[in-house]
Amino acid sequence: MKNVLTGLCLIATVWGTTAEAQTLFTFGKHQVSKEEFLQAFRKNNDGRKEDEAAYRNYLDLYIRYKLKVQAAYDRRADTLPSQRMELENFREQVAKNYLYDQATLDMLVKEAEENSKRDIRISHIYIPVSKTDTLESYKRAVSALEQLKNGKSFEAVAEEFSLDPAVKMNKGDIGWIGSFTLPYPLEKLAYTTALNQVSGLYRGPNAYHIFKPTASRPAAGLIQVAQILLALPTTTEPVHTDSVGRLADSLYRALLQGADFGRLAMAFSADNNSYQKNGILPPFHPGTYTPEFEDQAFALKQDAPYSKPFRTAQGFHILRLLPRQEMFVDQATNEVVNGMAEKVKADERGQLAHEVVIEKVKKLTGFQTLSFDPDAIGADTKLALINGNTITGKEYLGYAKTSAESPEQFLKMKLLEEYQQNLEQYEPAFAAQLKEFAEGNLLFEMMQQMVWEKAGTDEEGLKNFYQKNRNRYLWKDNVRAVIFTGPDSLSMHRFHLSLVQNPGGWKALSEGLNDRIQADSGRFELEQLPVASTTYLEKGMITKPGRLTNDLGYVCLYILEKLPGGDNRSFEEARGFVLNDYQETLENDWIATLRKKYPVTVNKSVLKSLNR
Repeated sequence: MKNVLTGLCLIATVWGTTAEAQTLFTFGKHQVSKEEFLQAFRKNNDGRKEDEAAYRNYLDLYIRYKLKVQAAYDRRADTLPSQRMELENFREQVAKNYLYDQATLDMLVKEAEENSKRDIRISHIYIPVSKTDTLESYKRAVSALEQLKNGKSFEAVAEEFSLDPAVKMNKGDIGWIGSFTLPYPLEKLAYTTALNQVSGLYRGPNAYHIFKPTASRPAAGLIQVAQILLALPTTTEPVHTDSVGRLADSLYRALLQGADFGRLAMAFSADNNSYQKNGILPPFHPGTYTPEFEDQAFALKQDAPYSKPFRTAQGFHILRLLPRQEMFVDQATNEVVNGMAEKVKADERGQLAHEVVIEKVKKLTGFQTLSFDPDAIGADTKLALINGNTITGKEYLGYAKTSAESPEQFLKMKLLEEYQQNLEQYEPAFAAQLKEFAEGNLLFEMMQQMVWEKAGTDEEGLKNFYQKNRNRYLWKDNVRAVIFTGPDSLSMHRFHLSLVQNPGGWKALSEGLNDRIQADSGRFELEQLPVASTTYLEKGMITKPGRLTNDLGYVCLYILEKLPGGDNRSFEEARGFVLNDYQETLENDWIATLRKKYPVTVNKSVLKSLNR
């Protein structure tokens, strides 16, 4: 019965009955409306045809469900610590979804997915906003943009105006970027500016930015490399530079001749973060390292995994591309890479979807900011009203001792606190989801107590049930056989050749293959066998290897004996069937008891109206 209940998923979104609602049935003093029943039916009907027969079949199941759940409430099963803990954990998990506006989140996810399909090479002019003279910073940024509009090359304007420390070397070229490489506003600026065109002037929190996309390519994705870094001091003499360059060349030649990269990294690499890990760096996307480093890394191929030595400001590098099967991506990184919605939530852009929710909550709670001076908040200062309750300066001052957040941020926090603590009142869908989960757990708890646990521990009851009903448990046409399964065709064919030569030694043969071949011996009804046809099976036969139905594995059979059906299964042979039937009997007996406790009355006229 357990699998029937699980598959049915009888949990309903329960709508409170109203004076106008039509009552479909009552059980004891409790009522179930037509609307509630239809809600549950449609949720669990999987789009199948709605007709009178379907309604009547589901009605019996739904009545049983309501009786069991009510029995759980009457026994106060909902107060069990395990039930409360699971419900609270579920509530906390689901409530997080309501902190982001779904429509905004969907839009941002779609945008991020589109951006993630391609990388863009960017040239950049960076002009910090002076704390002492913001006007001067603005004039400098405007002048740079005007010169670009007048046709001056981006490289020349970048060298003249950009205050990026690397501009003298890169002429403003900051390399390839991908989705999530830059802060969201800058990513948006990069991806919405046409190729080889200059963006408008963008004012960030601390600087002005001008972009020019210079190239586009399909997204290179995540790669991982190992490196040997031969460092150069900033004041290196040319003679020393040549010496380090020659060493890099000799290491490269050694790699081409088969030297171990990890040992060379351990012996020579100056990268303290990677040399003890065979030189392996964390996986990265475009935009993580400098352009000259990434150009070399992303140019590597599986059939040419080593880069020739190349120089950056740090020194000489030799890179090795890690094959995909060797890449190390920790679980946290993997989840971020694969879950675009979670990446968006964690990113700066997620705040946009969050702010939409805050505006909605303001309306739901009747939020009202009161007049106050943010720089002179006292204990009695009235900051705002939330659901008619006054938020005072005393609360903020206590909070401000451990946080540097502004009064405005504090009020947002209080808004969200009110929203989350009373989410059931503000979001009917959440209340329904929570009720569904709670009653599903209660149903499981009661089935465990009243049916499954009883049947599983009542060995005497199982045997008595078997004796009274032993004629239910008859064998159909069957065989005594050994079923051999293996992971691939080659392993199975090799085993099959050995088995044909020595059928009697099947056990030793399978055990000698270190679990590559699994053997399952016993008595099997013909319809249980994992082969397409059973009509040809005879005693002593070893079937040819074949593919398992709906599986990637392979199988062959050794038929020890072919038997006709009709004889009784022993108790052990029938145990699984007996347990299932005994559980069903216990459940039906329990339902009969509940029907006496909560007499059920169905309103037939309302039942007939379901199909109208």
